[in-house]
Amino acid sequence: MVPKMAAILRFYYNYMLALPENDHQTPAMRLGLAKGKIYARDLIGYA
Repeated sequence: MVPKMAAILRFYYNYMLALPENDHQTPAMRLGLAKGKIYARDLIGYA
């Protein structure tokens, strides 16, 4: 259970959390791994 929660937290931090002091970019965006922020609705898969 703990490894799954750690993976979810890591994904949230790297792809969903954009802080103002980083020009509203996620760490993945700054590294060039993502073009934009991923929202919870995209993660869950609503069409």
